[in-house]
Amino acid sequence: MSRVWSQGTEGAWQSAAVYAGQMILRLLVTLVAVQFLCGCGGPLSWRNATALHHAAYRGDTKAIEAALGAGEDPNAVTVVQGWRWDYFVPVSTHTDMTPLDLALSAKRADAVRVLMRHGARLNLWWVKHVVYDGEAMVRALLDGGMKPDTPLPEAWWYDSTALFWAVYYEDPGVVRLLLDAGADPNARDKIGRSPLMAFSTPGSERGPEVARMLLSAGADPVAQAESVYMGVKRGVYRETPISHAQDHRRADIEKVLMAACLERGIQPR
Repeated sequence: MSRVWSQGTEGAWQSAAVYAGQMILRLLVTLVAVQFLCGCGGPLSWRNATALHHAAYRGDTKAIEAALGAGEDPNAVTVVQGWRWDYFVPVSTHTDMTPLDLALSAKRADAVRVLMRHGARLNLWWVKHVVYDGEAMVRALLDGGMKPDTPLPEAWWYDSTALFWAVYYEDPGVVRLLLDAGADPNARDKIGRSPLMAFSTPGSERGPEVARMLLSAGADPVAQAESVYMGVKRGVYRETPISHAQDHRRADIEKVLMAACLERGIQPR
């Protein structure tokens, strides 16, 4: 009798836990949906913001030109408080942002061009995010004066360039844009990897097209990374584009690289 009661009680608790979990999940989904549909989040407060900050966030190039003409600092910092999901990167409490940061977060390509041409300093942290956003924003950075091979001080791929991230996101349009702007297809990051070693797992169907673009631009299909890596795998890190593709289960990329080696009379490795 006690065993039956115990089993019944345990089943009841399990059912209650499942029901509670479902209700919490529904509540979270509802809150996210409401925020998204209602303009995404609560009000932002701007501390020490200038007219230039607000104009940059709106993408109002005429107001930006007027503010700059009145002598406003293109690199002034405002503290943005609040939370908005419609930012490219959500803004949380006490976030220091310049007019250019705000223009980048709101994806205002024309505002980015104007600000950079007037001396706004680019925070290189933004570049990998802008590359993900596509050709229009990357073109704005290039038009504003960013060099395509500017080293990016990221925690992952130290001293890599925008081209690494374009390959990682497998965006043929951005890859072509950067190569046409003079990006080096054989650039190396801090541990010696090249853009052909930036493909991820599982990747997209656009990967082979991106690999062919790099190879057509002169990328080396057997370039070897032999720099000291100070992460989990301490010691000398050796890798080629082919071994990278194999390690990441990218048979599609490996096939393109093997064909390039055969065409060039190079021994695959």
